Amino acid sequence: MGRALAFAFFSLKNPRFAGTRSIAASTIAVQIFVLPALLYLTGVLSFLSLPANILALPIIPSAMLAGFLAGLLAMVHPILALLPALVGTALLQWMISIVTITAAIPFSATTVVAFPAWLMALVYIPLTWFAIRTYRNYRVS
Repeated sequence: MGRALAFAFFSLKNPRFAGTRSIAASTIAVQIFVLPALLYLTGVLSFLSLPANILALPIIPSAMLAGFLAGLLAMVHPILALLPALVGTALLQWMISIVTITAAIPFSATTVVAFPAWLMALVYIPLTWFAIRTYRNYRVS
């Protein structure tokens, strides 16, 4: 549903950018849908979360696969898990460094003093309606 929303806004016609378009659309859709809840729960508005997530998102499937293989091979023999565990560690370290670097940039985030629950609900009602409508149109066509 969120991807349909993002594709409605950020659709590119160039097939060379299909992978990047999908990553950007997914990240933007998640950012749009999670932002009101994050503001309500934490009060932190990050200005660099979108580029950080776009840099980290392509690595997540490989890191998950490496972790799965390490766990699976460790059941056979712990030595067999060493290589996938090292690969997974390197990928996770990359993601942690992205977060560390973007968090260290001055003015990369600000604190929203009060974001009440009623405002969060008020934001989610039209956002959900638009996402459902866009999803139905995207799925049919």
